[in-house]
Amino acid sequence: MKFMNDLIILLEANNHSIKFEYNKCHIEMYGQLTEINLRQKYFRKRTMNERGYSHESYEKSDKLEFQIGYCYRKGWIDKENKKLEEYLPAIYSKIEKESIRWTELRERQRIDEEKREVQRKIDEEIAKQKAIEHEKLEKLIIDAQNYKLVNEIRVYLQAIEKKIEGINTPVAIEFLDYIKWAYIQTDRLDPLNRLNESMN
Repeated sequence: MKFMNDLIILLEANNHSIKFEYNKCHIEMYGQLTEINLRQKYFRKRTMNERGYSHESYEKSDKLEFQIGYCYRKGWIDKENKKLEEYLPAIYSKIEKESIRWTELRERQRIDEEKREVQRKIDEEIAKQKAIEHEKLEKLIIDAQNYKLVNEIRVYLQAIEKKIEGINTPVAIEFLDYIKWAYIQTDRLDPLNRLNESMN
């Protein structure tokens, strides 16, 4: 057909093309697909039966209709005073305008998505740093509590040592073993000893 031939020539002259996808014919322009459809025009006809009820039927015409779009279609009909080919500039302009609009929209969406991803990473890093700070603070509090505790334990152990000094009974010997064990545990608990180990 002359119309389709003229359309393809116009598209190719402007570096656009026809593409078939999902069993549908599309015009590819600026990376966007616009569904197209060339069909014989059917006119809806409403008639009344003898009981007064109306019903619709479709009557085939000798006119051609060119449609673009998927959900909300725009169509041009071959008329007696204006052939379909004469609509070609308007059809091309409509498709180009819509393709540019969708291209710009998708570019804005891509930029917005990139911004969201950057912000997500920033938020993630902030949350990570907060978690690290919280963990460090908890460790600081625990270390301070342990430091206070080990000093109290050492004072207590020194008091026991003073109490049993010079006594050589089985109970005193047992306490000496206990004191030796307690000092080892206290040294393990002492955060300053862990600090010394990490500095060596």
